[in-house]
Amino acid sequence: MQTYVAVCIGEGFEICNSLDEEQGFEKIILYADFGGEFTHAAKHVGGTQWSSKIGEYIDIEHTLESLEGSYGTIAAILRRAIQPASAEEAT
Repeated sequence: MQTYVAVCIGEGFEICNSLDEEQGFEKIILYADFGGEFTHAAKHVGGTQWSSKIGEYIDIEHTLESLEGSYGTIAAILRRAIQPASAEEAT
């Protein structure tokens, strides 16, 4: 799990303690099994909805409760400031 958290931190995320939506931040959660091994990640998309990739091509939206147990438990909550799109990215 520490490796996955370190990769996220390397991508600009920081550990936080709240699942609450915060203006100006995007949030992800990492799930771990009962042995502490990484199992899954989800990205907050607004309100109570999170997005996950299930399989190679399928993205789903879900609540946190709907994955709890299937993928273990939430082991880390991370957030990253949303960067404004540059003029180059917009074209």
